[in-house]
Amino acid sequence: MLAAVGILDRAAELLGMPRAAAPVRPIIIGGGGIDGYPIGAANGITSLGLSSVWRCLDVLSNGVSQLPWREMRGTLDLPPSRLVRRPRASMTRREWTSLVVGTLALYDSCYLLKVGGLDVEGIPMGLHPLDPAQVRPVTTEALSLAPPTDYWVGSSRVSADDLVILRRSPQPGIGEAAGGVLRLARVTFSAAIAAETYASRYWQAGGNPTISLETELHLNETQAEEISDRWAERRARGPDYAPVLSGGIKAKPFGADPTAESAVEARREMVADIGRYFGLTTGLLNAPAGDSTKYSTSEMDNLNLVRFTLRNYIGAIEDAVTDQLPGGRRMAMDIAELTQGTQLARAQAWQLAIAAGWLTPNEVREAEGLAPMEMPTPAPATIGVTPDGQA
Repeated sequence: MLAAVGILDRAAELLGMPRAAAPVRPIIIGGGGIDGYPIGAANGITSLGLSSVWRCLDVLSNGVSQLPWREMRGTLDLPPSRLVRRPRASMTRREWTSLVVGTLALYDSCYLLKVGGLDVEGIPMGLHPLDPAQVRPVTTEALSLAPPTDYWVGSSRVSADDLVILRRSPQPGIGEAAGGVLRLARVTFSAAIAAETYASRYWQAGGNPTISLETELHLNETQAEEISDRWAERRARGPDYAPVLSGGIKAKPFGADPTAESAVEARREMVADIGRYFGLTTGLLNAPAGDSTKYSTSEMDNLNLVRFTLRNYIGAIEDAVTDQLPGGRRMAMDIAELTQGTQLARAQAWQLAIAAGWLTPNEVREAEGLAPMEMPTPAPATIGVTPDGQA
């Protein structure tokens, strides 16, 4: 077999063809997977198996989906229309927002299909989020710089006018098909998946590292296979069943130990690296990695989260919904819930605002979600009345 490979390599070299690549040992051993995806492949399903990715999406979707929506024209608040109250009839607005944010976080683009037709004002009855893996532009042989006019959604061809495309943060030179953290950070995600799988196999094997059987005796292929099979069969019964070795055979561990300090530190850095891709600190991921919070407050942390991370998601959703509203209307998300301080800090700020004449007490109560303060009933006039009640 080896001679045949050598002959093929020599023939390929004489013909100017690349030599046959040497067999590469896969990172992850064993079959299986999730819904047809092989273990170790970084995609939307397998990546969610990483606790750090799950936590990142949970923080992002929870931060945006809890925000109230307002429909406005200029600075005037209007009663929310159907699309602002519920963009998709089959799911709540919170569920819809959470799904859109998760899609934007992984793929950087989200495709919304206009469903239910249009009403009398030309507004779609609903916006249905699509799986980005099922959407691709219709390409033509003619090279054009114009945006695509049609898209494939599964096996159906859909006009671009029937889609609303959200783009979280477009980057120069990266198209829709190649963008997104899931595609650009595939190596980092795959490394984290490999580390999780290796640690899982380590503990499933009873906390034992990978073992090699070594001996000074010369064994033929059949003998080596028999010893290897006996070892695997014995170990498969569980950690309580110890194999018996003879003939000078010794079991020696090799490979990484996931419990070693260096391996633990490496996995902690992987978590921090994934958090950087999503714009989240390790403190939010419940995996502190030396981040300094000495001069930080919760209010400043919330402001930084909104300014540098959530704003891209909020802006993308606001733009998409606003483009569907008629008559100069716009949709705006109220971020006050994320940026407000403690009750003591708010009370001090409101007190200063009332003293300066910026706000009235009832305006403050409205901002805090309280009912207006009732005005006391004025007492009857007593001017010119003697103590005995005589005028």
